[in-house]
This record gives sequence, structure tokens and C-alpha cells, in this order.
Amino acid sequence: MTDADTALGGYYLVYRGTTHPVLFSGEGWLAVAATEDQREQFPDAVEHGVNSRGSWVKLPVDAVERRFRRTVEATWRDEPVTVVGPVLDGTVLLHYRRSPERAAELGMAGDRQSGWQLRVPLDEVDVVNVSDRDFS
Repeated sequence: MTDADTALGGYYLVYRGTTHPVLFSGEGWLAVAATEDQREQFPDAVEHGVNSRGSWVKLPVDAVERRFRRTVEATWRDEPVTVVGPVLDGTVLLHYRRSPERAAELGMAGDRQSGWQLRVPLDEVDVVNVSDRDFS
């Protein structure tokens, strides 16, 4: 994987022309990461704070230009996986939904109902397809 910023699955928003991962959301708002120094870049923010995910700002849905879900399909050790992120220390979190036996061979944790996950080195993953789906 070469472009970690565009090759992570998850929910995103576009605010003032810039794409941000959504940290969490609620009725009528979405939260994105923003340090205290970055808060001025979010004049529409209705609240700011800090939690286990770091510093954040809440933006009203009406102030957001676009909301979408990114799906990243990839291969790892010749198996189809989904990249669910995030990148930490050069590794990425993968999700796998096929053979339980193969998942066990690969050292993945999980079950048939939820699938299996494993954090692997970023450079071992080959991205096959990145697709975005807008939602309202």
C-alpha cells in the first residue's frame, strides 16, 4: 500500500474542500479531529473537546459539503481483505470474511459472524479497489 490517506476504509466528510475522517457522530452533527491550533479552521463548529480519540470538533451536518463511506478492497498473502484502518506504526487493520481455517492459519482473531481481523505491515497489503458511496 502506498497512499495511506486514500486507502483507509471508513466514514468521511468534506468540509470547506478538505476531506476528514469522521471520528464519531450524533443527531445532526459529525466530529472530526482538530487540535486546539486547528480549531479556527472550523468556524462552523458547535462544540470541541478531547476524548480517547484525541482533540475534536463537532460540525453541524448542514455545514458539511459531502459525506461518504470509503471501502478499500485489497489482498494480503493472496487472500481478499478489506482495509479498515487506521495506520499505526506502519501497520494497518485488515478485515477478512472467508475461511475460518485460513483465518486461523493467518493468525487472525474473530468469528464466522463478525469476520476476522489482524493488524499487518502496510507494505504487505496490495490495494485492489477503492470505492466511495455518498450518503445523506
